[in-house]
Amino acid sequence: MPKELATRKLPTPDPGQTAIVTMRSDTESVPDVHSIVKTTRGGIVRNVLTKLTLREDRGEIWFMGGYDGGTKKWNPRKSCAITASGYDRCNQFAGVSFVTPPSIQDERGNATGNPYILRKPGGTEIEYVKVRMVGIGRSALGNLIAHDVTLVYNLGTYWAQDLMSKWTRTGRDSSATGKKWGNLLPTGSKPDKECDPSVWLGVVMPAGVTLWCDLRDPEVVTCLTEHINRQKFAERNALTICRRNILKRFIAASKLDPANPVVSIVGWTDADRDMERMAELVAESQTDVIDVEGTSVEVTHDEVDAEPGEIDQSLAGDVEDDYQAADEPPATKPQAEAPLDLTKLAEAIRKKIRTVYRRLGQKIGHPIVSKHGLITIGGIDNCDDVDTLDALLADMTAADKGGAK
Repeated sequence: MPKELATRKLPTPDPGQTAIVTMRSDTESVPDVHSIVKTTRGGIVRNVLTKLTLREDRGEIWFMGGYDGGTKKWNPRKSCAITASGYDRCNQFAGVSFVTPPSIQDERGNATGNPYILRKPGGTEIEYVKVRMVGIGRSALGNLIAHDVTLVYNLGTYWAQDLMSKWTRTGRDSSATGKKWGNLLPTGSKPDKECDPSVWLGVVMPAGVTLWCDLRDPEVVTCLTEHINRQKFAERNALTICRRNILKRFIAASKLDPANPVVSIVGWTDADRDMERMAELVAESQTDVIDVEGTSVEVTHDEVDAEPGEIDQSLAGDVEDDYQAADEPPATKPQAEAPLDLTKLAEAIRKKIRTVYRRLGQKIGHPIVSKHGLITIGGIDNCDDVDTLDALLADMTAADKGGAK
């Protein structure tokens, strides 16, 4: 619960009695909360009911494009999903506790540290991250439940799918040379003579095929850069995705109104119970129901793969800022005293353009890019003119908010 409300004293009724209180908030960022406080033999249980409005500017929701059913027109804000940051915000009221067990099984079934990272031969590139996490809380009816989730975040599969999607979407033509930058062949087949092995890379795909890519093309460089960035934060991102996966099971908010993204939350807090200790007991057990101090806890055990859509929705809103923070340490002097670095300024604008373009999709984004003299979105990597990039960002932002002009 937010600090503004957590500091307010709630009534403690006599054993077997219930008290109801409404806490009015005087802060815009904190909603009103209705709380039911009950004293039982096991201690004090508080039920919290509230409605929380999530905000895009805080990275709590991520808008996705789609076609409107009636007009058949592309709508860049057709639907929205709750990001990991948004679910963490909801959990301030839901009261779910988490524990990350110290060990997990590797691909051979042996116990190893949690999270577990499998690297490709050579020891530098990460193939996947496997993480196990336990979340414990109460259902909407107040029953104690726990979710024990083991999640695999496969960076190799995500990289292959991202590259394949971009190859299909851009028409297979290079923005730099006008020739095709990709060649899809059965795995083991020799590429065309034009695919110089010194500058073409073969990326193995599912279903027994390999996509050969021209490393000189900006589209390929963009994909590769994003893949390298995901490698930097692989372990942390896997934990974030797993945590969101668990919170989705407690907080029923799969469909939101894009115009009014409000989540109704029913949360429970146990004032006299150590919920983290209970989560540890769940992690040590493999049964579907465990008994903790005379209380039954329902447990689900799941092993899941992080799907591309789930990855995007989980990390949207803060991933670009995180990458920038890692690559560019904060200045030791005030920004006003430092000379203007046009190269860094151009790259910062490019990052924002890519973020908005992903929300718009190719159907809306590509005509705007073409309007500014660029063949594809990959062309921004060869454009260092800050005024051109700034004008492109302004048009794309306007389309994102109210439809393309």
